[in-house]
Amino acid sequence: MEEQQLQHEEIARLGSSVLIDFNNGDRFVFARVLPSASLKVGNSMWSLAPLIDAPYGSAFELQRGSLVRIPPPLPQEPMEAQTCQQDACPNSEQCSAPHTRDNRNLIDNNTAQKLSAQDIERMREDCASGKEIVDALIANSTTFQGKTAYSQEKYKKKKQKKYAPFIVIRRPSARRICEAYGVKCPPKIGYLRMDTIALMLSLANVGAHAEVLVMDLVSGILTAAVAERIGGFGSVCTVYCTDKPSPLDIVGLLNLTPSMAGRVFRVSVWELTSLLERHGYVRENHELVHLKKESEGDTAVSGDGNGNLNVEIEAINFDRANKPLNDNHTDTHLQSDLDACTSFIQASAENSESCESTHRNDEKEREAQESMVARSKESNSVHYGRKPDPEDLSRWAKHGFTGLLVSASDYQPWSVIEKLLPFLSPSAAFAIHHRYLQPLAECMHELQRNRMAVALEIVEPWLREYQVLPSRTHPCMQMNATGGYILTGIKISSP
Repeated sequence: MEEQQLQHEEIARLGSSVLIDFNNGDRFVFARVLPSASLKVGNSMWSLAPLIDAPYGSAFELQRGSLVRIPPPLPQEPMEAQTCQQDACPNSEQCSAPHTRDNRNLIDNNTAQKLSAQDIERMREDCASGKEIVDALIANSTTFQGKTAYSQEKYKKKKQKKYAPFIVIRRPSARRICEAYGVKCPPKIGYLRMDTIALMLSLANVGAHAEVLVMDLVSGILTAAVAERIGGFGSVCTVYCTDKPSPLDIVGLLNLTPSMAGRVFRVSVWELTSLLERHGYVRENHELVHLKKESEGDTAVSGDGNGNLNVEIEAINFDRANKPLNDNHTDTHLQSDLDACTSFIQASAENSESCESTHRNDEKEREAQESMVARSKESNSVHYGRKPDPEDLSRWAKHGFTGLLVSASDYQPWSVIEKLLPFLSPSAAFAIHHRYLQPLAECMHELQRNRMAVALEIVEPWLREYQVLPSRTHPCMQMNATGGYILTGIKISSP
């Protein structure tokens, strides 16, 4: 059984989610592998049926109107191809000749290409492959031989994207999902970077057999990272403070096994507190019910004279984060990011939806596909985000959570940590992420003043990506300025 599970993890099963990589990093799209699903590329729709039971990492190319699996190696990047050519013959005259070329005499007057649009369309009608079209364009270009080696590879890549696009199916992981959303839709994940998430997991001691409390308002990327890290050993409880639970869409993209998805819980803050009180588990020194009132009547605490507490929680409201000072210049960038995010979400939604109209004319085939999809959903169904069991509540009340992760830039960190910190066990670590430094500094001051934690520190994740090539090693031209700030510390018992 375990061997079959491992084999299933290496292939794109029916009904599973995949990350589709266009042209080796040009664009990312999430899709669900179904017989009737389709992928929109340009003005054409590609059926995703050939992706079923294909190993992760497989490459596909559009040939004769359908996706056809192509063998490795994949088309190389321009810089990589140029490096390979130089390494193959470093001292030959053929390799030294391109160094004397330059592009000073190239004139863009649309006369360098001998092939016309009608000729290219005729080749497509004759079922010519994309590689054959690209080779024909290179052979009929009068200026190709006079370009530098880098310009030649750049020209090849441009034509390959247009006439011979290919896709690679990747297994969705927390890192790949974070990178994909970071490129196209950073506001949806709260501008979290992969290095920021990795640092938060390390600072909060997230690992196997950990009991992690998470407040995730970043579409579930933080919950997904924790669930992936614990691997079904331990539990992650996501809390929210609104009438409706916060979305955890990204968790559904991980293709979690039933054992892993069954350890992901979701409950509101006040419901978690009332459930613990209902089961008769009240920690000493009121740690589990030590929720300071923000307004009159938020929390009512009464006693029966024997030391037992009765808690009636009507509402727990977190303070909304005020807009930072001197940050007006970010409005334009934020609006542009939100616009890009909207288009990215719409594109992903279009690609993930089923194309039911593909086989409407053939009723029998459509019914067979629907029954196949229904069987796959029953066999591969995983349910995450359920309410915790009494056994879990008993364990959390007696021992507390072993770690806390917070990423909720819409709220003041202190109003969040003041109510969630009592749920942690003594000596438990926590990590709070925020886009700005000042709210975390205020939270750190309150924690110090109330003597609730030690080893407090605010860190800024730092990441710099380098391009490493002969004679061209330097930092990449486009990088994120900052990944936000993290407040970390260790909880101590009340005196």
